[in-house]
Amino acid sequence: MLFGKLLGENLFENKKESLEEEWNTIKAIIIKSAERIIGTKRVKSRNGWFDKECEKIIMRKREAIINWIGTCKQEHYENYKRVRKEGAKLMTEKKREYINK
Repeated sequence: MLFGKLLGENLFENKKESLEEEWNTIKAIIIKSAERIIGTKRVKSRNGWFDKECEKIIMRKREAIINWIGTCKQEHYENYKRVRKEGAKLMTEKKREYINK
């Protein structure tokens, strides 16, 4: 009931002109009200094996696929496959190291 009351109070205070502004206002009010009632929790990394090196290879993979999709060239596809394979190999090695500790 408290959540609904907060929403109601904040929604009727803010009147915007365009639909986009109204949506952004409603969205912000819902998020703000939920955070006040429920609070926020920071998610911790659940995988002890996942580190900066893994993050880096994932970013390289994302860049490679975006590059391939943007150009549709065979050489970019081959690069994406190579980076994806490197990433899979790295992740497997990290997991095995972590499990065998």
